[in-house]
Amino acid sequence: MDRLQEGEESLPKPSLPPEEAAIIEKVLGNDDLLREVFRRFSLPTSLVRIACVCRRWLRIVSSQGFLDDFRRLHPPRLLGSFPSKPQDLPKLLPCRELPEDLIAVTSHAKAYFSRVSKNIPFGKYVILDMRNGHMLVAIVDVCDRTRIAVIVCTPFKAAPPVYLPFSQLSAYRGTNKGEFDMFEFLPEDGGDGRSYFEVRVIKRYNGDPRFILATVGSCEGGVRGEYRATEPMRLPKGWCWSCRSTRGLLCGNKFYVFSNDEYILGLDLATMILFYIYLPEEVEMVNTEYDYYKNVDLSRGEGSNFYLIYLKGFQICVWLHDTRHSDNTSNWMLIDTISLLQVFDALAKHDFSSQGCRIYLLERSGDNAEFVYLSISDTIDNYSDTDYLLHLKTRAVEVVSESHWQTTSLLNPFMMIWPPTFPAVMNEEDEDERGHAGL
Repeated sequence: MDRLQEGEESLPKPSLPPEEAAIIEKVLGNDDLLREVFRRFSLPTSLVRIACVCRRWLRIVSSQGFLDDFRRLHPPRLLGSFPSKPQDLPKLLPCRELPEDLIAVTSHAKAYFSRVSKNIPFGKYVILDMRNGHMLVAIVDVCDRTRIAVIVCTPFKAAPPVYLPFSQLSAYRGTNKGEFDMFEFLPEDGGDGRSYFEVRVIKRYNGDPRFILATVGSCEGGVRGEYRATEPMRLPKGWCWSCRSTRGLLCGNKFYVFSNDEYILGLDLATMILFYIYLPEEVEMVNTEYDYYKNVDLSRGEGSNFYLIYLKGFQICVWLHDTRHSDNTSNWMLIDTISLLQVFDALAKHDFSSQGCRIYLLERSGDNAEFVYLSISDTIDNYSDTDYLLHLKTRAVEVVSESHWQTTSLLNPFMMIWPPTFPAVMNEEDEDERGHAGL
């Protein structure tokens, strides 16, 4: 990388009227004013360019306080979506109207699997989880669907996939003849590219449908550790364990998953304690013909809080759950209500009569309830499906994919990584006679 200057005093002086030059000099010489200017850039790629100007600017934009403020103002952008159904190669469906910087990023990601597939065993790809630039993938046999490999891929980089130890189970639901449900997921920050968790919820412990327990296995640094187990937990009368989700939610070192008995099962990964959370009284789960069609979903919040997204008819309600309380009561707060009739009014594409279409949530909503995936089936139009991305805060909506005969699958959000990777600083004494300092 080119050597860059330590301070603005060595930068070429602009040819401007004295009044304007004085204003610029005042901004460039004041760190607080520079922070305010830099906060107004909306993309982390801009921060990397800023950091390459000089060491002083690098120190400003790479400080933890600035990064926390920037992320709060400009959450990581959604770049596109990867379908999770078994496929020859994962295919990125990029978002529309992305800035030029991010279009280049998605182009690199779209070509990633074509470049690395020659080094991967032949089979179908099933995406298990995606987080902060890392993708946990199972390669399954085309015929009997047994696992061939579990790998971590990095579509943002040119690095080859990392092979990790795995359990030989179905890559679809993770069920083992009804004995337990298994969920595999990356660490909350995406991890180091060599780590993931495996949670199993054991049904009918000692033959009693009201007793369950959970085991947790982890692969850290490419090495599988020993399994840990919870104490058995007895569910309330009338409840049993029947998994409703193909995936759960990891949030604040706790794992959550829906049950068919209309509660959320929780597992504290640190203390290995099982617990359950009642749903809001207004929420009523509905049964659907496909695992990935839902009317409820969970979303990560700040800290250990999380959101419940509920679809009923043509309305979406968003609740926030406060996990600071330790009991099993609701602790829910309704924070938003969205009318889908208003959101989709401008599209004028679907017949929203009760006989004309069906609407479902697809699992994997965005963090902080930023967005959801919706699948709309036109029952009078040869059962064609259209998958939409709905930004809950702005009410903006865009088409993700269109298909026929209900070939929709779970969609995985492909997000911009955070924090950005800044250039490394060379030794302070590594400076030439002109005052240039290397980064």
